[in-house]
Amino acid sequence: MKTMIERVIRFRHRFGWLGTVALMLPVLAWAEEFTGQSVWGIFHLQSPALSELISGDMFAKTFYLRSMGTGDPHELLFWFTLVSVTSLPWALLVRWLSDRNKRGAYRAYAFCGMLLGIPLFCMLLFPLIWLIRYVNRMGVTPRRVQGLIYCAVWGGALIGFIVSCFIRRNTGQGRDWKSAVAVIVAVPATLFVLTNAESWAVSVVLTLLRGSSKM
Repeated sequence: MKTMIERVIRFRHRFGWLGTVALMLPVLAWAEEFTGQSVWGIFHLQSPALSELISGDMFAKTFYLRSMGTGDPHELLFWFTLVSVTSLPWALLVRWLSDRNKRGAYRAYAFCGMLLGIPLFCMLLFPLIWLIRYVNRMGVTPRRVQGLIYCAVWGGALIGFIVSCFIRRNTGQGRDWKSAVAVIVAVPATLFVLTNAESWAVSVVLTLLRGSSKM
């Protein structure tokens, strides 16, 4: 047993950017199976939830028990919890294995970490908004307060996880602000492009077909 532990410890901070990405891909694929609809609701240009969230109409319109447009909030919160408790520990293990003092591994882990954390945060956001509106409409009860605290704790944990992705193992080397800013810009842009790519492709194809039919 001791020999096995020693062998595992040898891999601590040994993986470069390629090993970091390879280890993060399975958990990213697992999380994407459940967070896709929530990410679509936040990043897709045709999402009614996005426009209502930006304009504030989501909080002003008439409240219904299932008015979020992203599925049953109770079910969504259950799957969020399941995905979070299975994916975040793995991501922290990868953090332990990755040599984030190297710029490549640092950027790779920060990118993958945000690519995991932001969709999970989007998945949590809809049940949280639903619960806030529910409490505002129906009043406060101990269970509803517990639900708000539960969502708030998970939200804080996700924010802490995302921030930790940018903390270097050896703080004596200073902060790599350029890499941090690049990743912070790149991840939302990637989610935006991936979410809208299919509709953009369809629009391009339809435009080309209309143009060819007129010739």
